[in-house]
Amino acid sequence: MHNWRSLEKGEGVANFGFPVATSCGSIAQDNSWTNDWMEFFCKKIDSQLDRLGSRSSSKEAKSLWSQLRPNIHKLFDGLVIRPSLLHGDLWGGNIGYTSRGPVIYDPASFYGHYEYDFGINQCFPSFGRRFYEAYHSLIPKEPGCELRLQLYKLFHLLNHWNLFGSGYSSSSIKTLKDILRKI
Repeated sequence: MHNWRSLEKGEGVANFGFPVATSCGSIAQDNSWTNDWMEFFCKKIDSQLDRLGSRSSSKEAKSLWSQLRPNIHKLFDGLVIRPSLLHGDLWGGNIGYTSRGPVIYDPASFYGHYEYDFGINQCFPSFGRRFYEAYHSLIPKEPGCELRLQLYKLFHLLNHWNLFGSGYSSSSIKTLKDILRKI
């Protein structure tokens, strides 16, 4: 996972997506292949907003997204995004231990930007400082990472809004406003 260096060795995939649809919770994810990460990610957000329908609070979220979407590229300026195999829903509830060691399960896998896997940890912190120090010793943080993590958190907030109801509407809207204010 997250081994984008495999592309440099001629291994891995060159596009973003996955050969089959996966699910995040009970919501099917369209993983149609594309060669552009921002396009792939924006389709994920569009799909979540479409699922919300015409609820009053979703109108505000959709309006804010319509302002943010054309500016997404600012969060990726100067970066080369290479497809990495992602879990897609990597948080403490999808991690366990056996006598043979740790296991991760319930994936919503696809090939995407490696930072995406840590977006849900902005909602439900599951990994401590030592984990991130070890991870970033292998794959260093890139400039703008913290704001992109907020963008990736947005997907999970919207997904939870769709799965569990309007209790996630205010945090979704706040995250959209925060990102817009910072770009």
